[in-house]
Amino acid sequence: MRKTDYSKIVEKYDKNKYRQEIKPDKDLEGFIFTSGKSEYSVLDLACGTGIYLYNQTKYFEGVNIR
Repeated sequence: MRKTDYSKIVEKYDKNKYRQEIKPDKDLEGFIFTSGKSEYSVLDLACGTGIYLYNQTKYFEGVNIR
């Protein structure tokens, strides 16, 4: 099995043009705006550097997300 050490490629990985154009996650958006909770805990179990979830938080300012 191949493994990637993202600490060695983070600069190049995060600057990939396909990772920069991040739109709001429709599943997360639907969950937030239909559940009516006052606080959300989100765990990103994907591989990578976490930039996707970090950028998602910009679309949900004012929502209490941990």
